[in-house]
Amino acid sequence: KYILSLDLMNIIIVWDVSSKLPIVRLDKDSFKDIIKENNNDNNTNHITLFGTDVCWLDNYKFIIPGPNYLLIVNQLLNNENPIIGKLLGHEDSISFIKYNSNCKLLATSSDDTNIRIFKGNSTNCLQLLKGHSLPITYLTWFDYNENHLILSTSLDGSIRLWNIFENELIDIKYIDDPNGILIANFNNDDNLLFIGDASGSISVWKISINNIKQIALFQNQLPKGSIISDLKYCKFNKLLAVSYTIGESITIKIDV
Repeated sequence: KYILSLDLMNIIIVWDVSSKLPIVRLDKDSFKDIIKENNNDNNTNHITLFGTDVCWLDNYKFIIPGPNYLLIVNQLLNNENPIIGKLLGHEDSISFIKYNSNCKLLATSSDDTNIRIFKGNSTNCLQLLKGHSLPITYLTWFDYNENHLILSTSLDGSIRLWNIFENELIDIKYIDDPNGILIANFNNDDNLLFIGDASGSISVWKISINNIKQIALFQNQLPKGSIISDLKYCKFNKLLAVSYTIGESITIKIDV
């Protein structure tokens, strides 16, 4: 019924698909009380980017990045003031917010290089995953049978597989590009992770419950100044679509 969107001015809108109209709009004025509570400062003109991801928890609840590196919990049933809670801990802009409905846990990452796991109504995180040395560029859940793992990539060039319940790193691999991982995309059906690096190379990795293994590498000659802007995999025809900031998009047949 609804679409949740976020722009670079920290404006969050919930759209009603049938009427094509916004039913909730949150901007810097919506967060004045939160900013005052945390900063004792009513001036919201200095606010920078809160984050770059939003996430639905169910049909009516959603999580958005907020001021002071908070995660804001909202509920559509009260459109005049949908904010019902906040989650604490991050110390920089929020990069990913991923909810796992199977285990009822929320995973979040930030430019502070940390991953936090939240459970239920607790405002403080259940687990803190530390290890990346630069901002995280991808975060997702990897569900395998009854196991619920976390997969992450970073500008530090690492791919990490985490066991959140034991708070341990299962495996770590590094790409060859010293400038790190810019973008990634994971398909849980085929357990394939696709990575785009700063040089324009695309690598394919097979993810298992205890191992990360590279199985393919594609190198494309990019126009000067171009980088990979997006990766999307279609499991039905085994094609990976790759777009660039400059130049034509391509598709790659994934035959592994």
